[in-house]
Amino acid sequence: MHRQSYPAKYIMGSRETDRQSDQTEKERERDAWSQVVVVVVVVVVVVVVVVVVVVVVVSVVIVVVAVVAAAAELVVVVIVVVVVL
Repeated sequence: MHRQSYPAKYIMGSRETDRQSDQTEKERERDAWSQVVVVVVVVVVVVVVVVVVVVVVVSVVIVVVAVVAAAAELVVVVIVVVVVL
């Protein structure tokens, strides 16, 4: 069996290529994690905005209902006063 020998330059180049591929893999992993962080931040911001909008809408509805109820009560009082007088 004939054993083929590789030049030292090829072996060093191979190690360098392995090192570069490790770095690119780490960069890909870092990019993936940064994308996950961005997605989580966006989801949290959207949830907070939706909750704030819902709270504001519910508050406005409660105020409108209270004002309408007060106005209706005032109308009833005025009608009663007019009928009694």
